[in-house]
Amino acid sequence: MIFHKDKLTIKLFHSRREMGIAAASDVAAKIKEMLRNKKNINIIFGSAPSQDDFLSALSTCDIEWEKINAFHMDEYIGLDINAPQRLGYYLKTNYLKTSHSSRSFISEILHPANRMKKKRSDTPLC
Repeated sequence: MIFHKDKLTIKLFHSRREMGIAAASDVAAKIKEMLRNKKNINIIFGSAPSQDDFLSALSTCDIEWEKINAFHMDEYIGLDINAPQRLGYYLKTNYLKTSHSSRSFISEILHPANRMKKKRSDTPLC
């Protein structure tokens, strides 16, 4: 069901999975549109279980992931960069697999072990 209130379009779904698929379709279309005009784009992803249906559907879309700088919103402080508990690790292993090879995650750029290896200006946020 779709309805409008002022300038807002409201979509109602029967399940979270259905909503995730629709959101992934919308986001994939926007990504493709943006990549027609830009060489690379930056995207911030959430990594909570509430995002699983969306991320799962998005990972199956035909997207040029190698042109995307992928960031995530949260990270645990003090974990080793390769710790499986890290949210960046969760996103990489579950959704942005090596077949997609998105460029990087902000927690890896800013992780203390990498600060000496890579300048923050190497990956612009805008």
